[in-house]
Amino acid sequence: MSETFEHVASGPNDHTGETSAPSSSLFAALRAKRDQILTRTLDLPVPGYDGAIFVRYKPITQELSTRANERFEKSRKQPHLGWESNALMLAGSVVGVYALDEDGKPVLVEDAFGERVAEGFGEKATRALDVVKIVYVNDMAIADAALQLTEWSGENNEAAVDEFAGN
Repeated sequence: MSETFEHVASGPNDHTGETSAPSSSLFAALRAKRDQILTRTLDLPVPGYDGAIFVRYKPITQELSTRANERFEKSRKQPHLGWESNALMLAGSVVGVYALDEDGKPVLVEDAFGERVAEGFGEKATRALDVVKIVYVNDMAIADAALQLTEWSGENNEAAVDEFAGN
């Protein structure tokens, strides 16, 4: 006989000293922590611009990672397109592209690698991947940013699990 969620949730508790019904304040605290985890971001300065431009990223999702890996596999047949899998991770995780104004304060240029960013660099582009290439200038800078984002996303996910578990 399989147990329903309700049966398991309302059944006897084998953990000595624990209650079976968490308080609403406990859930409120967990929701607040979850919201904090979900809104974490990473600001990465773009190499070569002396800090004048940076990109804010959210963690890479599993779906995005899968798409980037698929693109990487396709690029094995066309090595000149290898940079695209890294650019896909950056474009798919971007929260905003920022430039510093004359007072050194960040100004949101665009919330994506889009046409406004390309035009700001005096270029035209219709694909976000091409705008990533315009901003980062070369394949190695794109690869380095994707690596930093990937490592941070993994650390961020580990930290989120630890914090959610109360460690």
